[in-house]
Amino acid sequence: STDGHHLVVQKFLDQHNHEHTKETFSLLPRQRRLDEPAKEITKQMLKMKANKKLVQTELLKNSKVTLKDLHNLASHGRSADSLEEAITYLKNKDNGVVELITTEDNVFQGLFYQDEEMRHTYKSFPEMIFVDSIYKVTTRGMGLYIFAVENSNGETEIVAFCLCASEEKPVIKAMVQIFKKYNPSWFSTKTIMTDKDLVERNVFKEEFTSSNLLICLFHVLRTFRRE
Repeated sequence: STDGHHLVVQKFLDQHNHEHTKETFSLLPRQRRLDEPAKEITKQMLKMKANKKLVQTELLKNSKVTLKDLHNLASHGRSADSLEEAITYLKNKDNGVVELITTEDNVFQGLFYQDEEMRHTYKSFPEMIFVDSIYKVTTRGMGLYIFAVENSNGETEIVAFCLCASEEKPVIKAMVQIFKKYNPSWFSTKTIMTDKDLVERNVFKEEFTSSNLLICLFHVLRTFRRE
């Protein structure tokens, strides 16, 4: 608009701007779905390590199923077993602390991990915590939060991990509270450096009331470049 506060529609096209055929329609995810009998047979074949390409060739007689569809079908249902295996492994590794974050309905939201050496390192250098997050580190798009400190040699030492299925405040808050629970030296932390995520920063501000909150220079400069 002339005042610069609104968007104005200048042109409207009421026709498809892409190929619109029966063939492309059949490739849509909803159209590629297998019926229940075919799905169960396919699951059993994949469970027995059948060649996915050969399975796809057979299914293509009646469906447009893709190799990615077969991969997703093979992966379906593994998450619970994989999570239990991961928890067992981490608990038995270096006297590790493992704690799950779940909803009231017991839906998985996060996994916190810290071994004995990490706890000792944080206890030795608690003055400043660096918190960084790496997004989509798993096939389910989970984020990995990393807690780190700087040792007496000026080197970065990781002191905790948390894998989160959500970036919502209750999950981040639970993560920080678990960290405090196993690290009584948290009250000695004077400074916390994070990225620009407001939810994350607000949680640390609430949980570490006597600490100063800084923002990472790298993230600031990257934001300016993007803007």
